[in-house]
Amino acid sequence: MKIKKADAERGAETERHFQAWLDHSSVPYIYIEQSVVTVPKGFRRGGIKRPDFVVGFPNIGSIAFDVKSKSIYKNCFIFDEVEINSTANYEVFFNTTVWFAVFPPYSDECYLLLNSFLRAEKSVKGKDGKRVVYYPLKDCLKVNTDKTTLNAAVFEMNSLA
Repeated sequence: MKIKKADAERGAETERHFQAWLDHSSVPYIYIEQSVVTVPKGFRRGGIKRPDFVVGFPNIGSIAFDVKSKSIYKNCFIFDEVEINSTANYEVFFNTTVWFAVFPPYSDECYLLLNSFLRAEKSVKGKDGKRVVYYPLKDCLKVNTDKTTLNAAVFEMNSLA
């Protein structure tokens, strides 16, 4: 699927914003490069979706984060079902939990949500005929990245889960 240049630029800016939040939070992380050569051929078309970052929490483990720039629509974020399922494949193959870090365009606010919660939501047919999942804002943890560290947000999200 071809991504529009403006969307790719906005996505890259959102990832830089998340990375700055990681640096500010003083957590160890690995950025996962997203070119096609970093995924085995058989998994390229919807078989597996890599997260953008893997963050280590000493003496606890790691959490993978897929960073998104998504607009809010009727108090929800909309995800393609294929993306949710291919992210679930990553979770299974690498035994790692994936969280989405969703930033509305041009916002310092981040919404954290777990892919496992998205898998539990029922998909519906979207406007273009593809299956989508609507995920309500009320079920996300809203975080101001200027005022809260990722560590604090992760622990708060875990207490809500």
